[in-house]
Amino acid sequence: MLLYLHYINLIMKEKHLKYLTIAALCIIGLLQLTWMLHTYSLQQQDIKVKVDNLFFEAAEKELYSRYNDALKNIPEGEVLDFGTISEDGQRTNDFLLFQELFRRYGSEISLTNLDSIFQVVLMKNDIRLKTSIFLIEGDSLTNKRVSADFGNIKTDLIPIKKDYTLYIQATLSSPYKLILTRITLLLAATAIMLFFVSYCIILQIRIIIRQNRIAQLRQDFSYAMVHDMKTPLTSIMVGTRMLESGKLDNSPDKKNTYIRIMKDEIQHLLALTNKVLTIAKLEEGNITLAKQEVLIMPIVNDLVEKFMAKKTKDIKFITYFATETVCADAEYLKEAISNLIDNAIKYSGESVVIEITCEEAGDYDQIKVKDNGFGISLKDQSLVFEKFERGAAVRRSSKGGATGFGLGLNYVQQVVAAHDGTVMIDSIEGKYSEFTICIPKLMGELE
Repeated sequence: MLLYLHYINLIMKEKHLKYLTIAALCIIGLLQLTWMLHTYSLQQQDIKVKVDNLFFEAAEKELYSRYNDALKNIPEGEVLDFGTISEDGQRTNDFLLFQELFRRYGSEISLTNLDSIFQVVLMKNDIRLKTSIFLIEGDSLTNKRVSADFGNIKTDLIPIKKDYTLYIQATLSSPYKLILTRITLLLAATAIMLFFVSYCIILQIRIIIRQNRIAQLRQDFSYAMVHDMKTPLTSIMVGTRMLESGKLDNSPDKKNTYIRIMKDEIQHLLALTNKVLTIAKLEEGNITLAKQEVLIMPIVNDLVEKFMAKKTKDIKFITYFATETVCADAEYLKEAISNLIDNAIKYSGESVVIEITCEEAGDYDQIKVKDNGFGISLKDQSLVFEKFERGAAVRRSSKGGATGFGLGLNYVQQVVAAHDGTVMIDSIEGKYSEFTICIPKLMGELE
């Protein structure tokens, strides 16, 4: 129950950290998006101000291009009367005066000519956008300025009649291409920074989760060790007291039974201790394997006899040998196979069939141990080789499986890796599990 609660607590902590990470990344993304939109808006405003000036410049050039035509229509000796222009800024006064004058003498503004001139002016300033020019009718000065709409840039209205009832205006289509070109470097730098920050946050969260998992696994290991060692220690203590009391002196059979039980429990504790020490040494590379060509059949048959002798459930072994020898350290290989058989028995029902196959596969010798037990889910298969980890431990225990430290499969992986080999798993939950040890035929120089 304690292991189950710790397992749930670990999952909740990981989910909390994942949600926190997602929230942090979303906030960073929103801040970056807000900044980019603000930058885009500033660039759009900057382009609009520049385009306004260029449009007025083009309008003046179009006006001057009509100067000679208007001059031909002015009668000799006529005094030019500019009329009265209401002041609406120094910039447009002269422009309006000449517009009124040219219109009086039959020279109207040409939108086609203005568009051509405007395009030339824009290209000189490295602005390549499609333009459209319109005449806008209106009788209010409040209509003089029109802001940019979505997807287009509209210039300020330029009056061409002194009573401010007629204006010209240019629209530039798809300015986002020009704006994005201007901020390309900024976009690239932002993307790189966002990726780097996101990567660092994710990496830190993964480190935190891993540290929490390691701490939790160590704690679970402590609970499991206390629970699993309590029974053999209690048996040894009870047996010792019975022998010391002298009550068994007149019952040799019972005395021998207690002695045998104590020896088995001591062997169990020693085997567990040696396994922990061996894994530590293998991880540190402090163990030298005595690799040699060993006969695989005697090793497997000896293990079959051992497990059949102490079986507590209905067990059937099926063996098949397509190869006779394996290049390995006999002692460590035997212990690795023993762990696989032990797992097959633990995580199966009351009747278990274990198939052990030894065969060649290219440059490798393969040893397969298959059972008809509870199986391992696809999600748990990535965890079963981790130290102190047991795939779906709670579910297995509820089906009658045994608890443990989670060292067996990690020991197998470490031993096989020390032989420059690999161990693979194939399992379907509720049907079977098959572990395959692959050891190279040529191990190099034998030690």
